[in-house]
Amino acid sequence: MRLLFDGFVFDSGERSFRRAGEPVHLTPKAFQLLEILLRERPQAVSRADLVRELWPATFVADGSLANLASELRSALGDPPGEAHLLRTVHRFGYAFCGTAKEEQPISRCRLLGPEKDFPLLEGENLIGRGSECGVRIASSTVSRVHARLSVDGNQATIEDLESKNGTFLGGHRLDAPARLSPGDEIRVGSVRLVWQGARPESATDTYHAASD
Repeated sequence: MRLLFDGFVFDSGERSFRRAGEPVHLTPKAFQLLEILLRERPQAVSRADLVRELWPATFVADGSLANLASELRSALGDPPGEAHLLRTVHRFGYAFCGTAKEEQPISRCRLLGPEKDFPLLEGENLIGRGSECGVRIASSTVSRVHARLSVDGNQATIEDLESKNGTFLGGHRLDAPARLSPGDEIRVGSVRLVWQGARPESATDTYHAASD
């Protein structure tokens, strides 16, 4: 299970939990609690069922589950009185109440930047400064969510998302979605990017043998 929510990436297979590419520390039990709540979302899970799954055949103190939920809330930045990810169901249990979605598969397309290249997902790729953006650009000239690049196999389109400084393709400011061709230059704010289409899986580099 690999899910995206609120800037976080949860991967049960890799046993990893990250935000903006950086690991978020969770104890093994807190990680397991999050996994259960994500798996059962949006349904609430009773305290009894959680204790049974987290501590099978083991007696635990009454406050153990509450302490675990507190640890998870702290990692999520989700205070009890303003919960938007982890909801306490009074006299029952807990529920994940955020919006989570399965991560899209990685495409064979890339966006080349001035300092790094960005692998792209099949489907929607947000470009901007915000943590929710897969193509995250740390520039004051780039809006939090600046543009959307949509990939469908070897095809892609780019559209501006009402950014302050605009999205440009080939020097022209976009006012509608536009189809991309390999080598196209995209500018978001003051940052220049180059669209690189998918390379055929069968492509082989030419090898020039050294002459004797």
